[in-house]
Amino acid sequence: MNEKLPYNNALCMTGKTFRILTVSALNADAGNRENIAESLSDMIDRASPDLVFFCGDITRDASDAEKLRETLAVILAPVMERGLLWAHVFGDMDRVNGLPNEEAMKVYRSFAGCLSETGAESADGCGNYFLPILDGSGEPLFCLYGLDSHSGVHGYETDYGSPGRARLSNPLYGKHYLDGIRFNQSMFYWKTSKSLEQRYGRKIPSMILFHTPIPEMTYLPMNPFSTNVQGTQREAVRCQVVAGGLFTAAIERGDVRAIFAGHSEHNDFHGTYGRILMGQMRDFTLRGGSFSGGTLFEIDRNGNVSVSKVTA
Repeated sequence: MNEKLPYNNALCMTGKTFRILTVSALNADAGNRENIAESLSDMIDRASPDLVFFCGDITRDASDAEKLRETLAVILAPVMERGLLWAHVFGDMDRVNGLPNEEAMKVYRSFAGCLSETGAESADGCGNYFLPILDGSGEPLFCLYGLDSHSGVHGYETDYGSPGRARLSNPLYGKHYLDGIRFNQSMFYWKTSKSLEQRYGRKIPSMILFHTPIPEMTYLPMNPFSTNVQGTQREAVRCQVVAGGLFTAAIERGDVRAIFAGHSEHNDFHGTYGRILMGQMRDFTLRGGSFSGGTLFEIDRNGNVSVSKVTA
Protein backbone atom coordinates (compact mmCIF):
# COMPACT_ATOMS: atom_id res chain seq x y z
CA MET A 1 0.00 0.00 0.00
CA ASN A 2 1.35 3.40 -0.98
CA GLU A 3 -1.05 5.48 1.09
CA LYS A 4 -0.15 6.46 4.62
CA LEU A 5 -1.53 3.91 7.06
CA PRO A 6 -4.32 5.28 9.30
CA TYR A 7 -2.56 4.50 12.58
CA ASN A 8 0.58 5.41 14.49
CA ASN A 9 1.70 1.99 15.73
CA ALA A 10 1.14 -1.46 14.31
CA LEU A 11 1.98 -5.09 14.99
CA CYS A 12 2.65 -7.88 12.53
CA MET A 13 1.47 -11.50 12.39
CA THR A 14 4.37 -13.42 10.90
CA GLY A 15 3.17 -16.94 11.71
CA LYS A 16 -0.18 -18.68 11.86
CA THR A 17 -1.19 -16.95 15.10
CA PHE A 18 -0.48 -13.84 17.17
CA ARG A 19 -0.11 -14.31 20.94
CA ILE A 20 -0.90 -11.66 23.58
CA LEU A 21 0.08 -12.25 27.21
CA THR A 22 -2.17 -10.07 29.37
CA VAL A 23 -1.69 -9.37 33.07
CA SER A 24 -4.02 -7.32 35.26
CA ALA A 25 -3.29 -5.57 38.55
CA LEU A 26 0.42 -6.10 39.13
CA ASN A 27 0.17 -3.51 41.92
CA ALA A 28 3.95 -3.18 41.77
CA ASP A 29 5.95 -1.12 44.25
CA ALA A 30 9.44 -1.00 45.72
CA GLY A 31 8.67 -3.97 47.97
CA ASN A 32 7.44 -6.49 45.41
CA ARG A 33 8.71 -5.36 42.01
CA GLU A 34 11.75 -7.66 41.91
CA ASN A 35 9.60 -10.73 42.60
CA ILE A 36 7.03 -9.58 40.04
CA ALA A 37 9.75 -9.23 37.41
CA GLU A 38 11.02 -12.73 38.12
CA SER A 39 7.54 -14.21 37.83
CA LEU A 40 6.84 -12.25 34.64
CA SER A 41 10.09 -13.50 33.16
CA ASP A 42 9.09 -17.13 33.74
CA MET A 43 5.61 -16.54 32.32
CA ILE A 44 6.96 -14.89 29.19
CA ASP A 45 9.30 -17.82 28.57
CA ARG A 46 6.40 -20.26 28.84
CA ALA A 47 3.87 -18.22 26.85
CA SER A 48 6.17 -17.00 24.04
CA PRO A 49 4.00 -13.92 23.38
CA ASP A 50 4.26 -11.48 20.50
CA LEU A 51 2.90 -8.70 22.73
CA VAL A 52 2.68 -8.19 26.49
CA PHE A 53 -0.36 -6.17 27.60
CA PHE A 54 -0.73 -4.69 31.09
CA CYS A 55 -4.44 -4.32 31.87
CA GLY A 56 -4.48 -1.62 34.56
CA ASP A 57 -3.50 -1.15 38.22
CA ILE A 58 0.10 -1.61 37.19
CA THR A 59 1.85 0.23 40.02
CA ARG A 60 1.07 1.65 43.43
CA ASP A 61 2.86 4.30 45.46
CA ALA A 62 3.99 5.99 42.23
CA SER A 63 3.41 9.48 43.57
CA ASP A 64 5.89 11.12 41.22
CA ALA A 65 7.51 10.45 37.87
CA GLU A 66 10.80 9.21 39.31
CA LYS A 67 9.16 6.63 41.59
CA LEU A 68 7.09 5.40 38.66
CA ARG A 69 10.14 5.22 36.42
CA GLU A 70 12.10 3.20 39.00
CA THR A 71 9.31 0.63 39.39
CA LEU A 72 8.62 0.37 35.66
CA ALA A 73 12.31 -0.15 34.93
CA VAL A 74 12.25 -3.27 37.09
CA ILE A 75 8.96 -4.85 35.99
CA LEU A 76 9.52 -4.08 32.31
CA ALA A 77 13.05 -5.48 32.27
CA PRO A 78 11.93 -9.04 31.30
CA VAL A 79 9.93 -7.59 28.41
CA MET A 80 12.64 -5.28 27.10
CA GLU A 81 15.44 -7.83 27.52
CA ARG A 82 13.60 -10.10 25.09
CA GLY A 83 12.94 -7.26 22.66
CA LEU A 84 9.17 -7.65 23.01
CA LEU A 85 6.58 -5.00 22.24
CA TRP A 86 4.15 -4.08 25.00
CA ALA A 87 1.21 -1.81 25.74
CA HIS A 88 -1.04 -0.91 28.66
CA VAL A 89 -4.24 0.72 29.87
CA PHE A 90 -4.72 2.44 33.20
CA GLY A 91 -6.84 1.03 36.04
CA ASP A 92 -8.78 2.73 38.81
CA MET A 93 -5.85 2.52 41.26
CA ASP A 94 -3.32 3.95 38.80
CA ARG A 95 -5.32 7.16 38.94
CA VAL A 96 -5.08 7.56 42.73
CA ASN A 97 -1.31 7.19 43.07
CA GLY A 98 -0.85 10.96 42.93
CA LEU A 99 0.64 11.27 39.44
CA PRO A 100 -1.96 12.19 36.79
CA ASN A 101 -2.31 9.57 34.08
CA GLU A 102 -1.38 12.09 31.41
CA GLU A 103 1.98 12.60 33.15
CA ALA A 104 2.35 8.89 33.86
CA MET A 105 1.82 8.12 30.18
CA LYS A 106 4.92 10.16 29.31
CA VAL A 107 6.95 7.94 31.64
CA TYR A 108 5.50 4.74 30.17
CA ARG A 109 6.19 5.89 26.63
CA SER A 110 9.83 6.62 27.47
CA PHE A 111 10.55 2.86 27.75
CA ALA A 112 11.58 0.79 24.74
CA GLY A 113 8.87 -1.23 23.02
CA CYS A 114 5.92 0.79 24.37
CA LEU A 115 3.00 1.03 21.93
CA SER A 116 0.59 2.75 24.33
CA GLU A 117 -0.76 6.11 23.22
CA THR A 118 -2.36 9.06 24.99
CA GLY A 119 -5.17 8.53 22.52
CA ALA A 120 -8.10 10.21 20.85
CA GLU A 121 -8.98 13.73 22.00
CA SER A 122 -12.65 12.95 21.36
CA ALA A 123 -12.70 10.24 24.05
CA ASP A 124 -12.57 10.83 27.80
CA GLY A 125 -9.55 9.65 29.74
CA CYS A 126 -5.96 8.86 28.85
CA GLY A 127 -5.04 5.83 26.76
CA ASN A 128 -7.85 5.23 24.26
CA TYR A 129 -6.12 3.82 21.20
CA PHE A 130 -6.01 0.91 18.76
CA LEU A 131 -3.25 -1.32 17.44
CA PRO A 132 -3.75 -3.11 14.13
CA ILE A 133 -2.11 -6.49 13.61
CA LEU A 134 -0.96 -6.61 9.98
CA ASP A 135 -0.03 -9.33 7.55
CA GLY A 136 3.16 -9.18 5.53
CA SER A 137 1.62 -6.89 2.91
CA GLY A 138 0.47 -4.28 5.42
CA GLU A 139 -3.19 -5.33 5.39
CA PRO A 140 -4.83 -5.50 8.85
CA LEU A 141 -5.83 -8.98 10.00
CA PHE A 142 -6.99 -7.92 13.46
CA CYS A 143 -7.35 -4.80 15.62
CA LEU A 144 -6.65 -4.47 19.35
CA TYR A 145 -8.37 -1.61 21.21
CA GLY A 146 -7.22 -0.34 24.61
CA LEU A 147 -9.60 1.88 26.61
CA ASP A 148 -9.31 3.87 29.83
CA SER A 149 -11.98 2.76 32.33
CA HIS A 150 -11.31 5.64 34.75
CA SER A 151 -11.71 5.35 38.54
CA GLY A 152 -14.59 6.00 40.96
CA VAL A 153 -17.96 7.15 39.62
CA HIS A 154 -17.47 10.52 41.33
CA GLY A 155 -15.41 11.50 38.27
CA TYR A 156 -18.34 10.75 35.99
CA GLU A 157 -20.70 12.66 38.28
CA THR A 158 -18.38 15.66 38.29
CA ASP A 159 -18.14 15.68 34.51
CA TYR A 160 -21.77 14.91 33.67
CA GLY A 161 -24.06 15.30 36.67
CA SER A 162 -24.58 16.48 40.21
CA PRO A 163 -22.93 14.58 43.11
CA GLY A 164 -24.72 11.36 43.95
CA ARG A 165 -26.66 11.28 40.71
CA ALA A 166 -25.14 8.00 39.50
CA ARG A 167 -25.15 6.23 42.86
CA LEU A 168 -28.16 4.10 43.78
CA SER A 169 -28.73 2.16 46.96
CA ASN A 170 -28.93 -1.18 45.13
CA PRO A 171 -26.48 -1.33 42.22
CA LEU A 172 -25.68 -4.46 40.22
CA TYR A 173 -22.64 -5.62 42.11
CA GLY A 174 -22.21 -4.07 45.55
CA LYS A 175 -21.48 -0.57 46.68
CA HIS A 176 -18.18 0.22 44.98
CA TYR A 177 -19.58 2.83 42.59
CA LEU A 178 -17.10 2.74 39.74
CA ASP A 179 -16.75 4.79 36.61
CA GLY A 180 -15.95 2.91 33.41
CA ILE A 181 -16.11 3.08 29.63
CA ARG A 182 -18.04 6.20 28.69
CA PHE A 183 -20.24 6.75 25.64
CA ASN A 184 -17.72 8.91 23.80
CA GLN A 185 -15.15 6.11 24.20
CA SER A 186 -17.65 3.66 22.72
CA MET A 187 -18.04 6.13 19.85
CA PHE A 188 -14.25 6.20 19.42
CA TYR A 189 -14.35 2.44 18.88
CA TRP A 190 -17.41 2.71 16.61
CA LYS A 191 -15.95 5.45 14.41
CA THR A 192 -12.56 3.74 14.17
CA SER A 193 -14.22 0.46 13.25
CA LYS A 194 -16.33 2.15 10.55
CA SER A 195 -13.31 4.03 9.19
CA LEU A 196 -11.27 0.85 8.87
CA GLU A 197 -14.15 -0.92 7.14
CA GLN A 198 -14.53 1.91 4.64
CA ARG A 199 -10.81 1.94 3.94
CA TYR A 200 -10.31 -1.80 3.48
CA GLY A 201 -13.75 -2.80 2.23
CA ARG A 202 -14.34 -5.26 5.07
CA LYS A 203 -14.80 -5.37 8.82
CA ILE A 204 -11.60 -5.98 10.77
CA PRO A 205 -11.97 -8.58 13.58
CA SER A 206 -11.01 -7.04 16.89
CA MET A 207 -10.62 -7.34 20.67
CA ILE A 208 -11.11 -4.69 23.37
CA LEU A 209 -9.16 -4.60 26.64
CA PHE A 210 -9.66 -2.36 29.70
CA HIS A 211 -9.61 -2.62 33.49
CA THR A 212 -13.07 -2.17 35.05
CA PRO A 213 -15.77 -4.57 33.75
CA ILE A 214 -18.78 -3.36 31.79
CA PRO A 215 -22.24 -4.26 33.19
CA GLU A 216 -22.90 -6.91 30.53
CA MET A 217 -20.10 -9.03 32.01
CA THR A 218 -22.33 -9.70 35.02
CA TYR A 219 -24.64 -11.71 32.72
CA LEU A 220 -22.07 -14.47 32.22
CA PRO A 221 -21.97 -16.00 35.73
CA MET A 222 -25.70 -15.31 36.07
CA ASN A 223 -26.27 -17.51 33.00
CA PRO A 224 -23.39 -20.00 33.07
CA PHE A 225 -24.93 -22.67 30.86
CA SER A 226 -26.27 -20.50 28.03
CA THR A 227 -23.02 -18.50 27.93
CA ASN A 228 -20.76 -21.57 28.40
CA VAL A 229 -18.82 -20.01 31.27
CA GLN A 230 -15.38 -21.44 31.98
CA GLY A 231 -13.37 -20.62 35.10
CA THR A 232 -14.43 -19.34 38.49
CA GLN A 233 -16.47 -16.53 40.05
CA ARG A 234 -15.90 -16.10 43.78
CA GLU A 235 -17.04 -12.52 44.22
CA ALA A 236 -19.43 -10.05 42.60
CA VAL A 237 -18.42 -8.65 39.22
CA ARG A 238 -17.62 -5.09 40.27
CA CYS A 239 -18.67 -3.38 37.06
CA GLN A 240 -19.14 0.28 36.23
CA VAL A 241 -22.28 2.05 37.46
CA VAL A 242 -23.42 3.79 34.26
CA ALA A 243 -23.34 1.65 31.11
CA GLY A 244 -21.40 3.39 28.34
CA GLY A 245 -22.81 1.52 25.36
CA LEU A 246 -19.65 -0.37 24.43
CA PHE A 247 -21.29 -3.80 24.33
CA THR A 248 -24.17 -2.53 22.22
CA ALA A 249 -21.76 -0.82 19.83
CA ALA A 250 -19.72 -4.01 19.51
CA ILE A 251 -22.80 -6.16 18.89
CA GLU A 252 -24.15 -3.81 16.23
CA ARG A 253 -20.80 -3.39 14.46
CA GLY A 254 -20.23 -7.15 14.46
CA ASP A 255 -16.44 -7.05 14.33
CA VAL A 256 -15.52 -7.57 18.00
CA ARG A 257 -14.53 -11.14 18.81
CA ALA A 258 -13.48 -10.62 22.46
CA ILE A 259 -13.86 -8.12 25.34
CA PHE A 260 -11.87 -8.62 28.55
CA ALA A 261 -11.41 -6.66 31.78
CA GLY A 262 -9.59 -7.11 35.08
CA HIS A 263 -10.37 -5.63 38.49
CA SER A 264 -10.91 -8.73 40.63
CA GLU A 265 -8.78 -10.68 43.08
CA HIS A 266 -10.96 -13.80 42.93
CA ASN A 267 -12.85 -13.86 39.60
CA ASP A 268 -11.25 -15.49 36.59
CA PHE A 269 -13.86 -16.55 34.05
CA HIS A 270 -14.94 -16.16 30.45
CA GLY A 271 -17.95 -17.05 28.34
CA THR A 272 -19.75 -16.08 25.15
CA TYR A 273 -22.67 -13.69 24.93
CA GLY A 274 -23.96 -12.18 21.69
CA ARG A 275 -21.23 -14.00 19.74
CA ILE A 276 -18.57 -12.13 21.77
CA LEU A 277 -16.09 -13.92 24.02
CA MET A 278 -16.05 -11.93 27.27
CA GLY A 279 -14.36 -12.36 30.61
CA GLN A 280 -12.88 -10.97 33.80
CA MET A 281 -9.21 -11.61 34.55
CA ARG A 282 -7.88 -12.19 38.03
CA ASP A 283 -5.43 -9.79 39.70
CA PHE A 284 -1.82 -10.79 39.22
CA THR A 285 -0.72 -9.69 42.72
CA LEU A 286 -3.03 -11.03 45.43
CA ARG A 287 -3.46 -10.05 49.06
CA GLY A 288 -0.65 -11.66 51.02
CA GLY A 289 1.83 -11.13 48.20
CA SER A 290 1.32 -14.27 46.08
CA PHE A 291 1.03 -14.10 42.30
CA SER A 292 -1.78 -15.67 40.24
CA GLY A 293 -0.63 -15.40 36.63
CA GLY A 294 -1.90 -14.01 33.35
CA THR A 295 -4.18 -14.68 30.39
CA LEU A 296 -2.90 -15.71 26.98
CA PHE A 297 -4.93 -14.74 23.91
CA GLU A 298 -4.10 -16.47 20.66
CA ILE A 299 -5.46 -14.91 17.47
CA ASP A 300 -5.44 -16.76 14.15
CA ARG A 301 -5.45 -15.31 10.65
CA ASN A 302 -9.24 -15.53 10.45
CA GLY A 303 -9.63 -13.37 13.53
CA ASN A 304 -10.65 -16.18 15.88
CA VAL A 305 -9.59 -15.71 19.52
CA SER A 306 -8.77 -18.52 21.95
CA VAL A 307 -7.97 -17.98 25.62
CA SER A 308 -5.87 -19.91 28.14
CA LYS A 309 -4.27 -19.28 31.52
CA VAL A 310 -0.58 -18.86 32.28
CA THR A 311 0.21 -19.49 35.94
CA ALA A 312 2.80 -17.44 37.78
